[in-house]
Amino acid sequence: MDRVEFARVMGLGLGRAMLQLQAPGAADYRDLVLDACLHNQVYDRQVEGGRQQYLFDLVHATGDPDWHRDRCIQALNSVEDPGDRSQIAELLALYARQGDATARQALYDSYAASAEWDISYLPGTIVQLDGVDGLLFVAELHPTGDEDALEPWYLADLARDRDGPEVVAHQLQRGASVSQHIAAFAAEVGEDEAPSSSPAPTVDAEPLDYDTVRQRIAAGDWQASPLLMQWARSATPTELEQAAADLLLAPSPRAQRAYLRLFTRWAFPLDVGPLVDLARHGPDGPQSVASLAQAALWRVADARVRTLGLELLDRGNGRGAAMLSRNYQAGDYLRLEELLRRWDDRHELHALGSGILDVVEETPIPEAAPALLALYDRVPCINCRLRAVKLLQQVDTIPAWLVEEGRYDANLDLRAWLETLTGEGIGD
Repeated sequence: MDRVEFARVMGLGLGRAMLQLQAPGAADYRDLVLDACLHNQVYDRQVEGGRQQYLFDLVHATGDPDWHRDRCIQALNSVEDPGDRSQIAELLALYARQGDATARQALYDSYAASAEWDISYLPGTIVQLDGVDGLLFVAELHPTGDEDALEPWYLADLARDRDGPEVVAHQLQRGASVSQHIAAFAAEVGEDEAPSSSPAPTVDAEPLDYDTVRQRIAAGDWQASPLLMQWARSATPTELEQAAADLLLAPSPRAQRAYLRLFTRWAFPLDVGPLVDLARHGPDGPQSVASLAQAALWRVADARVRTLGLELLDRGNGRGAAMLSRNYQAGDYLRLEELLRRWDDRHELHALGSGILDVVEETPIPEAAPALLALYDRVPCINCRLRAVKLLQQVDTIPAWLVEEGRYDANLDLRAWLETLTGEGIGD
């Protein structure tokens, strides 16, 4: 594997990188592993979790973990991206959990130096690492009145998870008796957790009136969209048809978006021609009228929807794939596999891969296997990768090479799931 390919598979979090490091010449990739440690390459940081275990495994496979540790310590307070700093801190915490005193001290020193200007990640890392001892250290330095700081009650909960509520309460009380900073921190914890002296009376929520919701949508009320969703849970088919008709008459893009979000959850009950027009025209973007209309069409079986999906794919828009989920035709999987191997944009690859998974769930046939393998190898989202492997087992056999490298994947759930497999269902 050349260095460019190694960097690619490591950036995706594939276990193939570990297999390469287990072969002779692991030192040739040492600098690339360090770069991955210092730069967070997680595609969606809000839902995928961290890659510290994956990176920790790679670091040790290079045969020079101390070299990586020292450079991570040097970078801890100098990198600018919060996601990069958080990843470095979590990686050093793994060193510390294995008894590395240098890494542990670096975390404490970094927080002591940065508590007043950068408190987004280190307090939680330290408390999860050392429980109540870490909590007392953090409490001594915790900035008061900073809206960006982690809440004291949250940090206390992390310590309770590790050491138990009684120990945390006792140690906070002891710390408060000797430190005004810990006393202030403990007071904030108590205020956040104190029960209300006069609980608010319980009021039965009145059923939502559609006319009221419609008026709020027309007025541009930003709360109207979630109210519309709430109303739809008990709406009759006739009422949903009225909402669909109102979408087509909506007076503004904001009102259109409110109705379109509704029909990404509930099937559009009228003729989809006008919806196809909305999806085809207009500016695109994650929350635009066009993109929401495209999402609303994913659950519709209609030749016009298929045509639009193919048009979008031809324009490099990955959201077109999902429109084939109810409109599959023979040869689609080959077309989608070719796009997966040709495209490079991470966001469009993710949209394409997500749509392919929807297609396979609707049409789980062996012809889907090559597309699923291409998705596994190309799409940046590790959660999509897990879905792809599970669907691969349904439609075909999982190759033995995938099982072998998957034991080192950045998706720890995929690692665990592959461990449950027996010889049945695993190919050559």
